[in-house]
Amino acid sequence: MSLSSAQKKRKQHLREGKLDPTMNRLNWNGTNPISKMTPTLPELRHRQIHKHQMRNLSRLQGDDSFFHAFWRMEMPCSCA
Repeated sequence: MSLSSAQKKRKQHLREGKLDPTMNRLNWNGTNPISKMTPTLPELRHRQIHKHQMRNLSRLQGDDSFFHAFWRMEMPCSCA
């Protein structure tokens, strides 16, 4: 099979004495980027309680762009 263009460029760089790009890959200095920790029960409770709290902060600060007014129109009484 023939080589891909990326492999050809890689080999050409190596022949010219340039850096090998494969040496720069997966260098996490001993840490594993895939490892995850499951949240503890207090963390889950805190997240559930404060689920939409940041979304509704604008209502508490009075930054609403709506103006509410009541219009009361008095009609003449036709009972007489």
